[in-house]
Amino acid sequence: MMGHQTDSQDKLFYSFNLEAYVPQQHLLRGINQFLDLSDLR
Repeated sequence: MMGHQTDSQDKLFYSFNLEAYVPQQHLLRGINQFLDLSDLR
């Protein structure tokens, strides 16, 4: 519908730094060294 939107809309895109949220000693950081996910999009 045409007209003025009265409700607020959340952002579609936002900045997120995963490095800041995953601890250095987390298990996934160790696994990441052995996985090659470069073919995935």
